[in-house]
Amino acid sequence: MPALLNDTSAEKVMRRYTKIAFFVTLVCFTLYSCVIVPLYTQIHADIMYSGGILDTALYILYNAIDLIVMFTVFPVTIFSVYSRGGKASAKLFAMYPVLVIYKYILNTVASYIADGALPEFGKFLSADLPLISMLVLVEVVQYALVCLFTCIIITRARRVFDFKQKAASLSGRQYSFRDGIFPIKKIFNFKNPVQRTAFVTAVIFFAVRALSNLTYQFTLLVYNGFNDGWFVLVTDLLIDVGLSAVCYLVCLMVLQKMDISQLEIAAEDVQTEPRGEGIDI
Repeated sequence: MPALLNDTSAEKVMRRYTKIAFFVTLVCFTLYSCVIVPLYTQIHADIMYSGGILDTALYILYNAIDLIVMFTVFPVTIFSVYSRGGKASAKLFAMYPVLVIYKYILNTVASYIADGALPEFGKFLSADLPLISMLVLVEVVQYALVCLFTCIIITRARRVFDFKQKAASLSGRQYSFRDGIFPIKKIFNFKNPVQRTAFVTAVIFFAVRALSNLTYQFTLLVYNGFNDGWFVLVTDLLIDVGLSAVCYLVCLMVLQKMDISQLEIAAEDVQTEPRGEGIDI
């Protein structure tokens, strides 16, 4: 079955999963910007509802949206580089930053509509625009790092494979780049370039979240005093470690599913290929 894999099956499976990633990201970011953030802001500011069930539920959704998007986009990006290479994945690389910009523009407009008034232009330039730019920059840089390390790790692995393949071809042996990568049999196998990439992705995910939480918590500690703030700080870090582990495992599961999908598509292509007909004499 692995021998059936080709560029056509890679393109087909990537078209399918790129559409899924785009749709999931678009829907999540739209809900985030137009519903969850404005509603959470209004309810959290209301003394009657702040700290209640709805406030807590919206806070969980507020944080879950980004996780759902990342856990969808990250493995699709890794598989795209594995199956097609970095150059062929350029459009996918550009998709996520564009959608992040869309999210924050939509969020800003929705916030102004909820407030019932537009801010002064000077206030927008001095306060809103720098904050929006910083938020966009953090998410885009995080994804750019994922793309960069994915390309580096998988490209190096492919070069090593090409070298070994040339040596093996002298003795008539033939291998596939998929050999030793899929199916994924162990949770941790750093000899597997795809698993190594997924692990680095989880580390990047943890680093960005931890840095963001540390900055926020240290700011609170400075202003509110060093009483029980350390407990919250350690708790947040442990949560980030747990979410990073989930990120890694989800990446492995989605990558495995995409590999199975590619095999199925390749098999279907072989079955539907036109066969030569007998010649009437």
